Amino acid sequence: MPKAFAAFAPLPLQGQLAFARSKDPHHVETLSVSPHLDPSVASRCLDDIRSDKLAASPSTCWRLISKIDDVDLVDFFISSGSTARATAAARNPVATVESLHKALNVDAMPVRFAALLNESTPPDLRLEYGTTALLESMVNVGPSLGHTVVRAAETVLANHWIAKDPARFTGAFHRAIICSPASSLEEITAARACSRGGFKFAKSHPLRKHPGLSWADCTVAELLAFAHPAADLVALARPEMTILDATCILARSAPVEPEPHVIARLLGRFGFAPLAGLTKPLFYAQTRTSSAAWTNPAADLLEDWSIDDSSSVPDATQACELLADDAQAWSTFVSLLPSWNLGFVQLATTALRLYS
Repeated sequence: MPKAFAAFAPLPLQGQLAFARSKDPHHVETLSVSPHLDPSVASRCLDDIRSDKLAASPSTCWRLISKIDDVDLVDFFISSGSTARATAAARNPVATVESLHKALNVDAMPVRFAALLNESTPPDLRLEYGTTALLESMVNVGPSLGHTVVRAAETVLANHWIAKDPARFTGAFHRAIICSPASSLEEITAARACSRGGFKFAKSHPLRKHPGLSWADCTVAELLAFAHPAADLVALARPEMTILDATCILARSAPVEPEPHVIARLLGRFGFAPLAGLTKPLFYAQTRTSSAAWTNPAADLLEDWSIDDSSSVPDATQACELLADDAQAWSTFVSLLPSWNLGFVQLATTALRLYS
């Protein structure tokens, strides 16, 4: 997938800038999806779009807004932007408490919901503004169960107070509570008693199957062996977790395939490197990847991922290492990429020869 190189390659800063300077809408669109995108490059691309130097889709703009590091601009979008742009800004982790407080008081429910999911929003504000009606209306959406599942999961992960009173909420939240690594055995049991939401995850939950078990006592290998979303998230928070461990999660198939929010967070930490270790294609339902993309747009690229794509990952990584932070070589690489039909390392070598 040469045209998606900017999205899945671990580009150094000069590589990202080369794609940004190209003013190619497709390059910038794929760059905006990258889990490696530097906030300063996101700001540069957004400036070009706003000054009409670059044409871009609305979704590209929203992704960039959620990643920029310009605090004043984030505040501007929350205060004066369209609903979609204000929503993207309210998801940005650099948003100030004052800006997030504004977001929680606007009429548009998606903006308020985004602020409730932002870890920069103080817990007391999340508790004050996180009404049952707002959260239920934002979580229980179409067109598939996956989209509801990922929204409920992210909501509970950011607002664990929901687990204290699960009876206030519907089944999607009960599933999310059961799948949250922060949930105690008592909270899991209470959520299970409210509905059948997350029944299979309650039945297989390690804390229920192994009385006296503590996450802290488990190694990463032991956590992954449980094949449970709560254990997966505990493992993803461990600094000792490796790319190979991440590959093991992605390689699972039904009935233990990873939950959408686990996929999203895995890509956020490791990028696409774990896919290089796959020995067979991903067999996820489209709804699993599209719902994961709600949290991390990079998941969209998994929909049609193949073993050939996986083999391109180490090739792309090596190309990045060859070009390093050589701005001119990257510029040459980007200019040749759209018409290139060979490997990325060959293209990097060609770019270096042409430049030298």
